[in-house]
This record gives sequence, structure tokens and C-alpha cells, in this order.
Amino acid sequence: MSGTLRPSHEIPGPILVVAAHPDDIEVHCGGTLAHLVAQGTRVTYVLCTSGNRGAADPEVTMDEIGATREGEQQAASDILGVTDVRFLRHDDGDLAFIVRELREEIVRLVRETSLARSSPTTPIPGTADRTVARSIRITRRWGW
Repeated sequence: MSGTLRPSHEIPGPILVVAAHPDDIEVHCGGTLAHLVAQGTRVTYVLCTSGNRGAADPEVTMDEIGATREGEQQAASDILGVTDVRFLRHDDGDLAFIVRELREEIVRLVRETSLARSSPTTPIPGTADRTVARSIRITRRWGW
């Protein structure tokens, strides 16, 4: 039954969580995923971008920003107990331009991880990357 809360022990695994940027997962569903990992559920994160744009310092390169954000994401994943974190490393803000390629990458990962359930993070209004990441997951689930 969609939209109904279920006890965590009833959620099948493994779980593949697709998000646009580092920290999207922890902000939206980190507590739930930590609980599932503690119960033994295998969780894989897929980050479509490395969050490599948007530094206040104009001297910092996109590669440096991405490396920092990936390091932060890995540290957060370690705290939650998630050991399988995949970075697709597309440029932040560009997902709308590579939907077909991104869809193919995610489908490969779904097959590779023997996915039982996928979980998108909720898109925040005004962020095209999050909307694209979520729409690809929905496309796979519903076959559109």
C-alpha cells in the first residue's frame, strides 16, 4: 500500500538510494537508512553529481569542490554504516542535459546491486538536478 508507513523490518532489501548531490540523502532519509543498515539491510548510495559547483571562493576549482564534497559524503556514509557509495561524477547543475546517459547508468547499477527497492530523495523546489534524479527512478519503477 503506497504512502503507508511500514515497520522497518518489513522493508525489503537491498536498497539503492539515488540522489543528485552529496548530503541530499542524509538530509531526507539518513535516519531511516541508518536504522535499516543497523538491522542488516544492504544499502547502496548513488550520487549523480559530486556537488562540484557553488564555492564562495572563486579560486577553488570544480575538481577541488567535488573532492571535498565527496569526502564529506563518504564521512557521512561511514557514520550511517553505508559502505557502498557510488559517485557518477556528473557536473552539478547539468543532469537535465544528460538524462538518457544518466538513466542508462542507473539501470546498470540497479541490475548490479540486485535491487529490491529504490528510494529517491524528495526534490527540493528549484533544483533541476534533484528533479531529474527522482524522475529517472520513477521512470524505472513505473516503466514510463
